[in-house]
Amino acid sequence: MSSSLDETPDLPALDHLRQTGLTVGAEGIPRVETSFDDQARRAGIETCRFAYGVWEFSPNQTFRFLTTCRGLGRLELVGAYEMRGAEVHLSSLEAGEVRWTSVLRIERPSTMRSRVQAGEVALTVTQRATVVREGLHGEAFRDAFRRRNQLIVPDSASDASRPSSSSPSKSKLEELLGG
Repeated sequence: MSSSLDETPDLPALDHLRQTGLTVGAEGIPRVETSFDDQARRAGIETCRFAYGVWEFSPNQTFRFLTTCRGLGRLELVGAYEMRGAEVHLSSLEAGEVRWTSVLRIERPSTMRSRVQAGEVALTVTQRATVVREGLHGEAFRDAFRRRNQLIVPDSASDASRPSSSSPSKSKLEELLGG
C-alpha cells in the first residue's frame, strides 16, 4: 500500500490563503532585468508598476494586483491563481501588447517574480514580499504604500533618462503601457 505525499508544505500563510485569503505587499523598488540595453524606458514603467505593489489572494482562487504607481491611478488587475507546493502561480494578465505572469514563492524569504513581455522585449521583475498578512486588506496596504512610491514614469523618449517634475498625461501613459 502506498500513499502520495502532500505537495504543499505546512506553512501558516498557505493555510490563511485557503481559509481567509492573503494580502501580500512588496515594499521597495523591484529588480528589473532585461536583455536589451535600450529598454530603460520600459524597465522604468515596470519598476513604477511593481514598486510597493500589493497582491490580494482570495480563498476562491482569484487575485487582485493593486499598483501604487501615481501615473497609473488606482489600477487594479484581476486574475486567477493556482497553488503548486509553496508557490502561487498567477494567470497571465494582458494590456494591449503587454503581457505578464507572476509567481509568488511563500517560503522565506518570500518573493514575487514576474515576467513581462512587451512586444519583442522581455523583462524579469523580482521583488521581496515583505508583508504577508491573513485576510483581504488590499486597499489599506495600497493606501499605506502609495505615499512611499515616489517614482515617476517619463512621458517622452527624450525624458527617459532624467526625472520628470510632473506626472505624464494619461493618454501618453496608456500608450506606453499598451492600453
